[in-house]
Amino acid sequence: MADEEAGGTERVEISAELPQTPQRLTSWWDQQVDFYTAFLHHLAQLVPEIYFAEMDPDLEKQEESVQMSIFTPLEWYLFGEDPDICLEKLKHSGAFQLCGKVFKSGETTYSCRDCAIDPTCVLCMDCFQNSVHKNHRYKMHTSTGGGFCDCGDTEAWKTGPFCVNHEPGRAGTIKENSRCPLNEEVIVQARKIFPSVIKYVVEMTIWEEEKELPPELQIREKNERYYCVLFNDEHHSYDHVIYSLQRALDCELAEAQLHTTAIDKEGRRAVKAGAYAACQEAKEDIKSHSENVSQHPLHVEVLHSEIMAHQKFALRLGSWMNKIMSYSSDFRQIFCQACLREEPDSENPCLISRLMLWDAKLYKGARKILHELIFSSFFMEMEYKKLFAMEFVKYYKQLQKEYISDDHDRSISITALSVQMFTVPTLARHLIEEQNVISVITETLLEVLPEYLDRNNKFNFQGYSQDKLGRVYAVICDLLHVRLSRLGAVSRLHEFVSFEDFQVEVLVEYPLRCLVLVAQVVAEMWRRNGLSLISQVFYYQDVKCREEMYDKDIIMLQIGASLMDPNKFLLLVLQRYELAEAFNKTISTKDQDLIKQYNTLIEEMLQVLIYIVGERYVPGVGNVTKEEVTMREIIHLLCIEPMPHSAIAKNLPENENNETGLENVINKVATFKKPGISGHGVYELKDESLKDFNMYFYHYSKTQHSKAEHMQKKRRKQENKDEALPPPPPPEFCPAFSKVINLLNCDIMMYILRTVFERAIDTDSNLWTEGMLQMAFHILALGLLEEKQQLQKAPEEEVTFDFYHKASRLGSSAMNIQMLLEKLKGIPQLEGQKDMITWILQMFDTVKRLREKSCLIVATTSGSESIKNDEITHDKEKAERKRKAEAARLHRQKIMAQMSALQKNFIETHKLMYDNTSEMPGKEDSIMEEER
Repeated sequence: MADEEAGGTERVEISAELPQTPQRLTSWWDQQVDFYTAFLHHLAQLVPEIYFAEMDPDLEKQEESVQMSIFTPLEWYLFGEDPDICLEKLKHSGAFQLCGKVFKSGETTYSCRDCAIDPTCVLCMDCFQNSVHKNHRYKMHTSTGGGFCDCGDTEAWKTGPFCVNHEPGRAGTIKENSRCPLNEEVIVQARKIFPSVIKYVVEMTIWEEEKELPPELQIREKNERYYCVLFNDEHHSYDHVIYSLQRALDCELAEAQLHTTAIDKEGRRAVKAGAYAACQEAKEDIKSHSENVSQHPLHVEVLHSEIMAHQKFALRLGSWMNKIMSYSSDFRQIFCQACLREEPDSENPCLISRLMLWDAKLYKGARKILHELIFSSFFMEMEYKKLFAMEFVKYYKQLQKEYISDDHDRSISITALSVQMFTVPTLARHLIEEQNVISVITETLLEVLPEYLDRNNKFNFQGYSQDKLGRVYAVICDLLHVRLSRLGAVSRLHEFVSFEDFQVEVLVEYPLRCLVLVAQVVAEMWRRNGLSLISQVFYYQDVKCREEMYDKDIIMLQIGASLMDPNKFLLLVLQRYELAEAFNKTISTKDQDLIKQYNTLIEEMLQVLIYIVGERYVPGVGNVTKEEVTMREIIHLLCIEPMPHSAIAKNLPENENNETGLENVINKVATFKKPGISGHGVYELKDESLKDFNMYFYHYSKTQHSKAEHMQKKRRKQENKDEALPPPPPPEFCPAFSKVINLLNCDIMMYILRTVFERAIDTDSNLWTEGMLQMAFHILALGLLEEKQQLQKAPEEEVTFDFYHKASRLGSSAMNIQMLLEKLKGIPQLEGQKDMITWILQMFDTVKRLREKSCLIVATTSGSESIKNDEITHDKEKAERKRKAEAARLHRQKIMAQMSALQKNFIETHKLMYDNTSEMPGKEDSIMEEER
């Protein structure tokens, strides 16, 4: 002991000379050659004393002591004057453009549905209440902690990026700012203090020794006080930890619960103090008892009391840095520079990278403080945010691997910060172009996924927990954040893949397999697979998943149809549905199940063909806008029945901002009917929107299809209209998809339609259904509408689409399609389809007249004959309407005359009663007159 005291004479002598007041201490620090050494010397003396009582601390006294003996002197040394006065001046020197408030767990955040670039853009309560967004449509969320307020970030908002408090050029801001900038002396002091502070924080946070401090902090006589420290993990429940502590420490339930709550909140807690041997024994007991209730023992360490004290103070010092940096951009920039500076002659990375790489080993409380430090410094300065992102990408692979092995939630992992960088368009672009971030993320994915592959190299997460899958999925989400989806615009694909090598059949194969499987499930060909496959098919077409599954498969088939020969494409479809033979020859079988399967498969195939040629409401496939797509979805939902707002929203797909676009277009297609005494208000479709109803809308389920068809036929019947439900004229395909329409008038399509109609006429055939006929009629209608639209826009010689000619020619058959329709019209069993057949035959005549009219225009030097022909046709139609109106008027007069005669007869028969009522003259006459 005497030797130790002699060896420490010089240090004790320095400590004795340390001034007691902040002003004198700052003067003494100025006299020292190395501030870092002097600062550590100061901390070595005071920190172990202040944080001595770890088990049952007096928190108020601790805070008061650390404020007076450490933070106040530091602030005096930084500003060179009373820090309270200087900080007050800085506080009122003007608002910063970025808010940067870091959210705590459970705090309310606000996202503007109209203005946010994506769902990650949020505001704190104060900024929201003082912004234009409070009058917009918005969403409220409960933060999981770790994010920060985006007020002031112009890349996060379409409009209104600033609240009143953070708006640049606010009244008085410029004047105040010019009067109180950071002077050069303060900046010089900050450059001296901040590197020392951050180095101490990092060194103590990642310190691994359990018994010894760094040499610079060993100026005191070492005591023999240790702590048994229990750390939080996600393998054990509250009850497991409480049980283990009660058994190991022989403590009361209340004490064990207190320890457990503190561990869950902060990430670690000292549960026993004493000599090293006693703490080591407690450690082994806790691990032993925890293994009895779980496969994983609890994480327990024995730490020296002074190590605990310095680590606790390091986090408190980090909070102090957060406060100081909130006052000035200069402070933040100096801090960032210190964090990014690499030490000369050292293999270690910069300080901020060391913190990132150690993140997975830190406990919850330390992670939160250090993440807040990053938020309040790097993320508040765009230039340094970019530099931080570059460091993050440099170590991305290692960070993600450590996160996957970690057991803590993603919200308190350093990897969660990726969303703060990869969602910023300018920053993401820089990382893609300069840092090759997509390759980095992809390589990471390829390295971490192999352990989840089965023997067939298929992903198999069945044996893993949801948490394990979620950790790997986080890497995939990062790819989405850096806008990988934008690569879908493969404008330069031809530079890398020649058209000759472009195998369209391969692209079509897998979507077609999926749709064939759906058809087979509908045909009940997979009965033995239970509900699993049925559930998969349901979600494949459900509103939550269909955009990325079912809809994309239809688009891929449209791509195939636009690039392949139409006959070849239809042959491929027939082969995959295994229907080539069913159309090639009549299958003679009495097996009703087999017949039902064939009929169902044919129906499903025809339905898919309708979707391929008719579904054009996708921007880029058809000439439509997103608003028109949403309007069409709403129209078809309201064709089923009037619906409340919530039901419509539930059945609409959400975009990347979790928005449906409902509010922007609902009033264009529907009117709101207010609720009565009971019930709720509903939207009803406007009459002018009914013309857009498509019976084979591809997002209808079987039930919705039947209900919509029934409702529309019922409505038309009530309006004394025919029950035909032809398709509405579809929008034009975009140029890249213009060849899809060739499917309609190719030879195999004509053969398919003719075969369906011939079987319906053949009394001996059972390979047809009324639903199949309806679909064939729908395809016919689509072909005729397409030709009509083209003929109306261009002369006949420019129209290559010849559906009418192919459908009306005989070919090798005895009857053409037109003749078959005439014959179908006379079948009593098809009375329900009579109106639709009539509509199609009329459309044949319309197209025929358009072709004849076009020929007439070409044949004559002027259009006078065509105009005259139109006028004659118009006059004939007008005369026909007049004749019908006159006949209707005469019919009404005849009925009224009969009613009048009956009345007079009644009066004569009951003359006495009539005389009694004659006091009211003119009543009957007025009634009759009114009826006339």
